[in-house]
Amino acid sequence: VIRRCYSGELGYEIYMQAEHATIFYDRVLTFARDILTSHLGMLALDGCRLEKAFAHWGHEWGPCTTPLEANVEWAVSKNKRNFLGYDAWQRHLEQGVTQRLLLFEVLPQGSKCPLLLHDEPILLDEEIVGLTTSGGLGPRTKRFLAFAMVRCEASESLQQVRDKCYQIEVAGCRYETKVVTEVPYDPNGTRMRG
Repeated sequence: VIRRCYSGELGYEIYMQAEHATIFYDRVLTFARDILTSHLGMLALDGCRLEKAFAHWGHEWGPCTTPLEANVEWAVSKNKRNFLGYDAWQRHLEQGVTQRLLLFEVLPQGSKCPLLLHDEPILLDEEIVGLTTSGGLGPRTKRFLAFAMVRCEASESLQQVRDKCYQIEVAGCRYETKVVTEVPYDPNGTRMRG
């Protein structure tokens, strides 16, 4: 049992052998039937993590994504110099990055709402500059959200990349977007602290 939750709420992850999962689930339902209001499926959970701007390994980033590209440079110690990859990190700081991970809010067109999944093109001035890595509807905020890795100039700051006017194309329809700079749901993380 680990006290962490990908939904942005106070919660736990429980790991067990697969053959015990059904028994455990039934016991939880029996014990908690008076406090459970509904079940949460995987797509809703994915929407919750988008609302918290939680990136997903294998979707938003992987072994070829650098901390600067993923906007998590805070995770690299500025005091240590003896870690594997330090020289590459320094070169990356000096040379800049040519792609950035951004979180977008996709704006509906009247009653037309986008079905966001992944690999939807991100456009800037009619040019495809990236693809979404994941997307969905935030169940608590009711906002259509998508992460995307977008190309940029190495000389551009993160703010300059965020300040551009992007569009997203979903099933042949173009939607306006806003780059999200503040976590959409519970930005201070108070709900996770309990």
